[in-house]
Amino acid sequence: MRTLLYLCLKDIRLEARKKESCVVGVSLGLLLSAIAYFGVQSAFLKPEFEQALFPGLIWILFVFSGTVALSRSFDHELEHNALEAILLAGVSSEQIYVAKVCSSLLVLSIIFMAVFTSLFLLLNLPVDILGPALGICSLLVLLGYCSLSVLLVVLTTQSNAGVLLFPVVFLPLLFPLFFAGVELYAALIIDRAFSWQNPWVSFLLLLDTVYFLLGLNLFRFAVRR
Repeated sequence: MRTLLYLCLKDIRLEARKKESCVVGVSLGLLLSAIAYFGVQSAFLKPEFEQALFPGLIWILFVFSGTVALSRSFDHELEHNALEAILLAGVSSEQIYVAKVCSSLLVLSIIFMAVFTSLFLLLNLPVDILGPALGICSLLVLLGYCSLSVLLVVLTTQSNAGVLLFPVVFLPLLFPLFFAGVELYAALIIDRAFSWQNPWVSFLLLLDTVYFLLGLNLFRFAVRR
């Protein structure tokens, strides 16, 4: 447990020092939010239609900003074989994976909050849609996103295609996760009829479990190729 905590703190301190992923992700998210807002305004839609667009827009904008931010998340570990050094020090690949998922979840939460807040304010959505259910659903989507991305980043970064290959492989596998997120957001924001018995909640929990277990079991093969 102490090793896992040290690994998490290492990633957090590295990001706090360089601020690469957060700055890139937040900047891109804000820019995309502004572009989406002007696009919606130019269509002269009624306010209720703008509100209906929010569940799809928020996840589309986030997937681009988050993917760009995390595409180089393993660069520091792969430079000068630092990842191999960590493994030779006796740290298990499972601990590295869980630590990277936790630190990536923190970075992605910051990016998501920036994108969500900017789009929420630009589209002038009602404050009463905010609540614990919205936060929990968002966190579940982000957890599945991190679980899958950590595995695929280390796989694609070590190939010749590198950063170019990551979104090509990552986005198709990510589609079910974000589709579930859109459906849950639609139930929360548009229908105002959300229930924890919603089948999309169960589907989202299933995806999180599958992605996390796959990453946990396959990560050691990715780092020891």
